[in-house]
Parts: sequence; structure tokens; C-alpha cells
Amino acid sequence: SADFALEDLGVTGTLVSATPAVVENGVLKATGLVMGDNVYTVVTETEDAIYTYTITIVRAELPHEQLAQQYTNQAALEVAVASLNLEGTLVSVKTAAGVDVVVADGIIELVDLVSGDNTFVITTDAKAYDLIVFKYDTTISTMDEFAAYMSNKTGKYAILTTDLDATNWENSGWAASMPSFNINHSERENALVIGNSTEAGGWEAWSSGVLDGCGHTVSNFFAWGIYGKSTTDVTIRNIGMKFEQWIQSSQYTDGVFGRETARVTLENAWLDITVSTDAIVTAGANPWGVFGWHVSGCTLKNVVVNLNVIGSQTATIKAGNGAGGGTVNNLENVYVVCNNTALITADETNGWNNVQIVSKASEITTIGGNFEVKADGLYYSNVKVLAEPTV
Repeated sequence: SADFALEDLGVTGTLVSATPAVVENGVLKATGLVMGDNVYTVVTETEDAIYTYTITIVRAELPHEQLAQQYTNQAALEVAVASLNLEGTLVSVKTAAGVDVVVADGIIELVDLVSGDNTFVITTDAKAYDLIVFKYDTTISTMDEFAAYMSNKTGKYAILTTDLDATNWENSGWAASMPSFNINHSERENALVIGNSTEAGGWEAWSSGVLDGCGHTVSNFFAWGIYGKSTTDVTIRNIGMKFEQWIQSSQYTDGVFGRETARVTLENAWLDITVSTDAIVTAGANPWGVFGWHVSGCTLKNVVVNLNVIGSQTATIKAGNGAGGGTVNNLENVYVVCNNTALITADETNGWNNVQIVSKASEITTIGGNFEVKADGLYYSNVKVLAEPTV
């Protein structure tokens, strides 16, 4: 609902009627406004004429702005309104479900926080704001803690508290976490096994959870990739990772995703991945440098990848596999730079927005894909710019 003075709307004369609104004391009272156009007819008269005015009131969402994310390990958090630097006068604070949040003496009292993201909508008379409070259960400040978390992802919500460097780190428990197939990298003490175990099936799936890097970097470790096999909602975000990738014949290994990794997300991240194509465990295996195999439902958003390929064999920038099915179908603002000749393959590029893969590829294989070659011999994949939102 909203009230508008007729004189402010440019209406002159004596009111005769207003449809369907009610006019009281020269004020048009518009109620039951729907999103979009709401049309009213106002009729007035003067000594000389009768005037009919068509007045359109447009109801639109206030522009939303994302506030800086808040972190806590408690079930309640107090946030000072003044610390948020809001534009305009505070009108309301609500949960994502629309429940009012108490604001007293300039303090927003956020209660009943659950592990993971808690979203609140703060509205002023000028705009609306989204405030996300991440409640974490675990902090990670050492490589041992990082390795333990990444090797046993059981619904934990964790944050990194510092940058980590595995250069002089020895993972004494890494051999016990190896899957059953042969690996010839036993000399690598800084090996980090992610998403794997020796339990039945050989591969431990992520169950759920969020790792928020808080802008920190984990560097100089040795791994199969970030995700092994995962079938439920998992997110890694706000992080940088620099590592050397294992190469072998299993489809579970890759720079980001492995196999059947549904509904997993990598967001706000940069990766520096080194792939040695001369260190392939199984003859004939092909390095799958970035995305993954049979990975329907995965999401990469705001991700930059530097793929450093060394060795004599060809590396693959893969997104899905024609034989196995599946595709990385949610990519937005993703940039991949490969320093060496690489095979580019994708099952499907629908859902790719502003994705660029820069590589002097020797071969391009796509099913429903779209790759454009530039004059410099570099390939750019399905470059699309997101449309400006309509307010």
C-alpha cells in the first residue's frame, strides 16, 4: 500500500471519483498493490471542464545489496546497525522466512542460528540488504587440521583462520587413506588425499558441509583434486589453492571435480594447478586438468584457474564425458588459462555464462558445445555476458 497526494501527482480540480482507489483529504490511498503496474483512474472537474487522469503506480522490489558476511560459532549474534553503514532509515529486519527480528537500541539480535549460512533481509526506506551469517563448527589453522577436514567431510562447517603452506609439512597418515589402486607417489610426504578412504567402495563421499576460506590460501600440497566423489550439497568458497595434481586412470581424479559429484560448489576461488603429464600412473591415462567427469549439477562461480601443464603429453580441459555422461552445467564468471597445448572437451555448455578457456588446443571435442577461435590461435569457450538485471 502507499499514499499519494493528488497535487503531487499533477491532478487539478475538484475530485469527482477515483477507481479503484479511495481518496481522503486530497490523498489517493492505493492498497493491495501487486508487483508491476497498478492502474488507477481519477476524475476531477473545474468550472470549465471535466478531466480524466490515468495514474500508474509501479510496485517494484527495492534494489538488494549484499552486506559483508558475518562469522560466528555461537547460536546468537548481536550486530550494531551503525556498523552496517546502511543507506536510509531502518524499516525492518527479517529472516529469510519473513519472521521479524528484534532490533533494540540500535542492536540487531540474531538468534537461533544454525550451522551454515543464515540469511537475513534488512530493509531501509532506500533499499534492501542481504546479510548472511555463517555459523561454523570448526576452525582450521594447521595443515594437519586441513588434511583431516578434507579427508573426512561429514557435515562440518569450517573456516580457515590463516594461510597454510604444505612445503615442509609431512602427512604421516596419508598412506592409510589411499584407495586400493596402485599409486607410485609414496615419496611425496606432502600428499593430501581428498575425498578418499580404504573403506568399502574405496571412495568416501562428501556428505554435506561448507568450507569457507575467509580469503586465505592453501599452497604447495600434492593431491588428486578438490572433490573426489560426492553426491550431496557441499561448498568450498572464498579460498585460494595451489597444488600439484596426481594423474592416473580413475575418473575420480581431477583438478576440481571427480566423478558423480552432484550439487557441489566452488565459489569465489582461485586455483593454481600443476599437472605433470609424464608422471601418469597408468599408461594411456589422460590428465583431466580442470573440471571433471560425469559431474551433473556442479557449480563453479567466480573462479580463476591457472593450469600449468608440464611434460610431453596432452592435458585435457574436460567438462563431462560423452561415454560416461554428465556435465558441469553451472559455470558463471569462470576463467581458465592453460600454458600448454590441451584438449578441450565438453558434453554440454548450456548454463555457461561468461566462461573463457584460453589455450592453444590441438583438438576440440564438444557435444552441444561452442568454442570460438580467436586470431591469436587461442580458444575461448562459449563466451556469454550476463544480461543486466531489469528493475
